[in-house]
Amino acid sequence: MPAGIVVINVAATAMWTVGVLASIYAGSLEPDFRVTAATLSALVKGVATILLFVVIDPYLSGLTGDVVDGRASEVDFRRAIIWMVTSRLA
Repeated sequence: MPAGIVVINVAATAMWTVGVLASIYAGSLEPDFRVTAATLSALVKGVATILLFVVIDPYLSGLTGDVVDGRASEVDFRRAIIWMVTSRLA
């Protein structure tokens, strides 16, 4: 499992998770900019979603195809899934 994929998964999941909470907190700190903060929340979540779909999903799809074709073992696939779940929890 490439370390870069794990780091990108941690970053994208973190951005996707805290997007709404950060906008609520920013709106409470600066009430005049509540609408701007709420709008930027969608932008942050959009960037995170694009990262997940452009980087993470193709890697896992390729790995799944390699396992089906016999170029990678099921043990490697399970290890990759464990890393992905662990990085999401991180």
